[in-house]
Amino acid sequence: MPKPTKIILIASAFCLVSGLVLGCIGAAFGGIRVVSIGWDHGLRVLDPEDFIREEESLDISKPINQLSLDVSACELTIKEGVKFNVTVYYSKVYWSYKYSLDDTKGALDISLSASLGTPIEFGFYFASPNERIAQLVITIPRSTTFSEADITCNAASVDLSGLKADKLSLYLNACSFYGKAIACQELVLHMNAGYMQLDDIVAADSASISLNAGDLNINDSSFSNLGFDMQAGAAYYQGKLGGVNDFGITAGYLEIELKQAEDDIDFRYEVGLGDLSINDRSFTGMSSGGNAGSRNADVRVSINVEFGSVNVTTR
Repeated sequence: MPKPTKIILIASAFCLVSGLVLGCIGAAFGGIRVVSIGWDHGLRVLDPEDFIREEESLDISKPINQLSLDVSACELTIKEGVKFNVTVYYSKVYWSYKYSLDDTKGALDISLSASLGTPIEFGFYFASPNERIAQLVITIPRSTTFSEADITCNAASVDLSGLKADKLSLYLNACSFYGKAIACQELVLHMNAGYMQLDDIVAADSASISLNAGDLNINDSSFSNLGFDMQAGAAYYQGKLGGVNDFGITAGYLEIELKQAEDDIDFRYEVGLGDLSINDRSFTGMSSGGNAGSRNADVRVSINVEFGSVNVTTR
């Protein structure tokens, strides 16, 4: 290799390593990128200030009866407070934030998603990931009970506590979701992948849960007339059941820990190629039409296991 070429390669490598080291030092001190090139209806150089998150806050004085949220790839927090407030932190280059408030119906509709203005981008990026994460914080007065709350989340991190609604609908795709002290008459939950934990949840009249994949944990809760459809994944339910409850397990693992005596429940089951255990008894290999517990009980739990595994304990 010619000597001039070696000198150029050595110098280039030195510059590259030096740039990486200096970039990491800058990131450690909270620095932001210097140059970024993105595609926004044509190639352009983005100003570093484009990436600074802005804060928008909305105080709502009138009662809200209906809440509709549609968020993607962000952090969503819903908490109890003194007054109704919506605050969002986001970069307008990367995110699209919209809301509508209908005073006559008392309906609030919010959407927050990644903007398609810069789908193609490259540059030197050493700053903290928080620089680009949008955050939506909704504060709800403790006395508020929505007639309907509809929440759709895609690849979002969600922290929800103290929400009360006549009907609560949750549609989750690849989310990390934590909810506590939630009360509703009717619950509808659809989950596609991700992780979800619910503590102290009450669904007084009915609940419908569809789990296509992911990890679902429900603790210290009380559901009535629960319809549970599980295609895959893992799920855990601890608490009480009332009324007529149906569990359909195509695949995956489900554990049910009931704070009720076995004699207070009418268990009915069908087992295909999966397996089912109720306390100290196991049912496998096409165990169709069986029952356990008491036929005279007010609470009925029907379990249909096709390929998965279900473990039920009572106390």
